[in-house]
Amino acid sequence: MRMKTKNHDWFLLWGLLMLVSFCFIGCKDDDGGEKGTPFDPSKPVVISDFIPKEGGWGSRLLLYGNNFGDDPTKVKVTIGGKEAKVITVTNDNLYCFVPRGADAGNIEVTVLDGRGEELAYGEIDEKFVYKKKMLVSTLVGETDPEILDEDKNFEIIDGPWGNCGGLEKMEWLVFDPNNKDRLYVCGGAKTHRIVDFAEETLSSIKFTGEASAATNILSFTNDGQLIVVCNITQDNKNGLFFFFTGV
Repeated sequence: MRMKTKNHDWFLLWGLLMLVSFCFIGCKDDDGGEKGTPFDPSKPVVISDFIPKEGGWGSRLLLYGNNFGDDPTKVKVTIGGKEAKVITVTNDNLYCFVPRGADAGNIEVTVLDGRGEELAYGEIDEKFVYKKKMLVSTLVGETDPEILDEDKNFEIIDGPWGNCGGLEKMEWLVFDPNNKDRLYVCGGAKTHRIVDFAEETLSSIKFTGEASAATNILSFTNDGQLIVVCNITQDNKNGLFFFFTGV
């Protein structure tokens, strides 16, 4: 059933959030059972409103409505077609977490029987605005957590992602203007690496002669020459070198 939504001011919001907090504790009757109004199969499931109106993966979402029942194990909530984790439910309020990838934003509540079969279903016209979060994770490189020495818990291996060892040091990152799929990683006095996003490989690059000194920066000229800036602390020594990497 579709219902028109209501607007709630901030005072009501905080009051309801406090109510939800009390629900975590759980209200017990004199017999020790949980108080609540069970689902009524003769009535429709109604979602009348929800707060907040937008958020990302893991955001807390509070639904208002009617005939949700009182058993969170028998209520299924989907947001944008993705199943949400239901935390607590009363007959007219439901508290859940926004699932990952809920881009479509449509909110649906389904009440199930003991076998997981659908008994009743409700939705709301208004959509939740899903906002993607920026997450930081490991793209490439592996270490051995059982070896505590950070200088020895990985190997320098050239190979495909998943079998390419680790990166000793990362002092500077720069993309190759001749090949946007290749990321150069300056390793300082350690090994310099090349991450190839197209081939999904990690390889090493070495410089000879004076250019093999500890390197501060790897960069590129406008015409695509690789610039190697070495850490030179003495006079009469070169510290800037240019290499052609090819296309």
